Amino acid sequence: MYQPSQMTGTKWQCIEYARRWLFIRKGCIFKDASMAAQMWDQLSYVERVIDGKLFPLKRYSNGSPKPPKKGSLLICKQTSDFPVSHVTVIVDTVITFISHLGSNKI
Repeated sequence: MYQPSQMTGTKWQCIEYARRWLFIRKGCIFKDASMAAQMWDQLSYVERVIDGKLFPLKRYSNGSPKPPKKGSLLICKQTSDFPVSHVTVIVDTVITFISHLGSNKI
């Protein structure tokens, strides 16, 4: 997909959705990752497009006492059953659950 002045990735894939959401909502981008499983280890910041300012990313493993926040990226763990993993965007949180949006063309 192409946003004005910014290529976001392969249409209907989870990384493209997360990148497009971040660009449209926050004006930021993250560097390339060929699959969601790489994002956990390889991404340490997002960059604001308008001025190049870097914002560090914080990582919280599953089971952390710190719950996810609205606007966070949720990266699912790579497994033998799910080798490319998945990334989704948390769009709402309540004490006992989260709502998220993502995309994958199967």
